[in-house]
Amino acid sequence: MLEYWAGPSQNFEFPRAVSWQFKSDTDLYCLMGAQTHALNMTCTTDGKTLAILAADRKVRLFRFATAKLIRVYDESLQLYSGLQQTKQLLPSMEFGRRLAQEKELDRSEFKYNCNLVFDSSGNFLVYATLLGIKVVNVKTNRVVRSLGGPENLRFLQLALLPPRSALAMATSSIGAVGAGTSTCTPSLEMLAMANEDTWASNHSATGAPISAVAALNPVLVCTAFKKNRIYLFTNREPHDIKAE
Repeated sequence: MLEYWAGPSQNFEFPRAVSWQFKSDTDLYCLMGAQTHALNMTCTTDGKTLAILAADRKVRLFRFATAKLIRVYDESLQLYSGLQQTKQLLPSMEFGRRLAQEKELDRSEFKYNCNLVFDSSGNFLVYATLLGIKVVNVKTNRVVRSLGGPENLRFLQLALLPPRSALAMATSSIGAVGAGTSTCTPSLEMLAMANEDTWASNHSATGAPISAVAALNPVLVCTAFKKNRIYLFTNREPHDIKAE
């Protein structure tokens, strides 16, 4: 069952910002009705939309203020098995291997590593499935991109590196706090921003940063089932990345 609490400023009482009083006026019982439970949840940056990944492999979107269900994305094995029989999504042996891997994942504690990620606009929801990583436009209700489908990997936990403008602000803030010192250890995000600046300068005919589009190139960071590695997805081709 899903519950709402306010923060410590309201002594963890019922929140005043929502537009309902009784659970019977909401869809918060939907997980109980489906005899499932939440594995992961996330909100858009504006706090208006809540996404929940449940153990029944369905992604549910709620309006946070009303706690009403907006959409359900079915990623169940039953759905994919049906599609495999009608559309031949993958060669039979490969689909069987992935299906067995999904069942193994369900039996392991690593299923709790699966997560959902909204981009900064709140328009796009990213999550991993049997066929790779889906990028769904929740406004148009369409899959706008699929990543990593041909890879022999089952992706689990995802993270989007924040826009470089936000990283620059964070770096400036750190510099202001520690003015006159150089003891700050750069984070992964800061290093990613620095590498992007270097790449943009090297690929510009004038020596100036080539474009805002290249500068704001998104990076998706992923882990995978039974793999001790981190995987990165980006719009740049591998040959564009200069080897260290």
